[in-house]
Amino acid sequence: MTVDSDLQQQHRYPSLRRPHDQVRPLNVAVREPVTDLGGEAEPVPDPDTLEFGGRRSDKKATPADRRVLRQALAHLDRTTLVGKRDAALMLLGHAIASRGSELAPLDWPASFAELPNGGFRVRVYRKKRKRWQDVEVLVDPEPEMCTVAAVRDLVDALAQEGQTCGPLFLRIDQWGYMGAEMTRNGKPIGDPTGRISVNGAADVVSRSITRAGLPGEWRSHSLRRGFVKSARDAGVDIVDIGRHGGWDDRSKALIGYVDEEDSSGERNPLAQIGKAAVERRTLK
Repeated sequence: MTVDSDLQQQHRYPSLRRPHDQVRPLNVAVREPVTDLGGEAEPVPDPDTLEFGGRRSDKKATPADRRVLRQALAHLDRTTLVGKRDAALMLLGHAIASRGSELAPLDWPASFAELPNGGFRVRVYRKKRKRWQDVEVLVDPEPEMCTVAAVRDLVDALAQEGQTCGPLFLRIDQWGYMGAEMTRNGKPIGDPTGRISVNGAADVVSRSITRAGLPGEWRSHSLRRGFVKSARDAGVDIVDIGRHGGWDDRSKALIGYVDEEDSSGERNPLAQIGKAAVERRTLK
């Protein structure tokens, strides 16, 4: 994607941006037309129990596990800037089991450290525990599901627009303007750096998964719940899941994320006890 230096300066300094009718928009088309690209809502204190607009929701967020993400990603045009952003946001949120309020503040490169194996370590502030955590994100064997590759693709695309440091996830309006200024009653709202809001991040998740035709209560917290489901499906120990996602070892909240059907079938404790007994007899 090529843009002139004047447009790059406008993207780099949102306060100097010209009116929409004087600026050529970026090409951020997706496979289906949308009216909003995750940048219109104001930040809210904590989205974990909120719907869009700050209304409290009694419904739990539906888990966006690896299966759900695969379908949602298939409907993104990942050759565009907005497609790269949405893919990176969903994959990274799932990989570090983040809340929206932990995902939106991430900066590049300040929040990241390279690992020798090609992955990276993410410095994330766990809001509920009021503590920082370093979370390792490894290269995924499936390229289309690789968080590391998705983040690097986004970083490269941002660099082409002159954005080499600062917020990793920027708001993009329906006309394709990166970090577009938002106003309400004539007064500026939103992060002046162009950072996506917490509600904006939730909107990315909701829009992307709904576009794939999957019903559910899709919010940014779906990524955190989805990580738990993906890890449980892969047979990861609940303690390891909790430590990766920043839960306390005695967390009741984490246990609440485990669905009732998660202990059925082969995961039924009695089934596992019987299987272990048979294996022990075989070894004698």
